[in-house]
Formats: sequence, C-alpha cells, structure tokens
Amino acid sequence: MYEVKTPGRILALEKTLMDLQVSSFPTIQKFISRMLLLCDELAACGHQISSEGMATWLLLKLPDTYDSLFQSLTTSTRPTPITWEELLPTVQKIASLIQDRATSDALASASALVSTSGGSARTVWFWLYTSP
Repeated sequence: MYEVKTPGRILALEKTLMDLQVSSFPTIQKFISRMLLLCDELAACGHQISSEGMATWLLLKLPDTYDSLFQSLTTSTRPTPITWEELLPTVQKIASLIQDRATSDALASASALVSTSGGSARTVWFWLYTSP
C-alpha cells in the first residue's frame, strides 16, 4: 500500500500517537497494538521512532496502576534508558496480574453477593457479565 510521506502526514501520525489514551481501549494490549500500528505507519513514512522513544511514550501513557513500575525506573541507576524490548514484557505481565486480580475480586464479590442475598448462580453470572 502506498503511504503518503509528507511532513504533514508525519505530524498527523505523531499527534495521533501522542493523543492516544489507555482509557480509550478495552485492554492495555489493544492500546499497545494501536501504538505499534502508528509507529509502523511513521516508519513507513521514513520517520523511525527509537526503541527507547517507544518505551518512553508507553511509560508516559500508562495509568496510575503502573506507578510502581514508573517509580522504579525513574529512581533506577541503570546506565542506559529502558528499551521497548525490555519494557513490553514487564507491562504485559503487570497487565495480566491486574486483570487476574480484578477477576479474582469480581468472583469474591459475586460469591459474597450470593451468600448474603441468597441469590442463584444465574444472579452471579449476570452480575459478573454486567459489572465493569
């Protein structure tokens, strides 16, 4: 596919990338996929973003639940900036842990709801399906 390589196109892609918000996506993985697509489009226009630049953009866009990761990196004495290849598996692991915790919390809440209200299994599944 032919990509327009004008400075205006590059600027528009960079703006789109900077305007991305994790909260606009159902999962962190969907956010990362969109970010990678935009970076690929920029590369196709001849504007390559470094691995360190991609890692920095991701770190700056992460929600508060990732603050401990951000803090550990900003207080680190490592001699080189973190790269995309180093950061991505860590972010994905944290996302998985957050999702597991949310699922576990939802199941515990559903179980408590059933035990205190005398609800049925149907009530639990409806609650789980409709809960944010």
